[in-house]
Amino acid sequence: MLKLSKSTIRFLKYGAPMMLFMLAGSYGLSEFTDIRVKKKEERVRQLTVEESQMFKKKKNVESLEDMFDGMKEGVNIEEWENKRGPRVWEEETLKMLPTYKSKTAEEH
Repeated sequence: MLKLSKSTIRFLKYGAPMMLFMLAGSYGLSEFTDIRVKKKEERVRQLTVEESQMFKKKKNVESLEDMFDGMKEGVNIEEWENKRGPRVWEEETLKMLPTYKSKTAEEH
């Protein structure tokens, strides 16, 4: 039988598994990082000229004034009415709501 010292036994029990764990972890992390970098490169790769032309849209440059004139044609600004919305603290305006229940109806 082989006689081992107490420090050798302690190294084989605690030190060797720790060293093995660190080496395997380092290898595993490097493989994981390589896979992650390759996947990211696939996702972020440069488009070819043909692919980029597929995504190009015809630019319809329209000024803000033209857009405003187009919207102004559909709105009659001469005959408009200011409508006030209901306020929670004003019971007169709450009566306009279809779900309104008066306080006297709630009490009964």
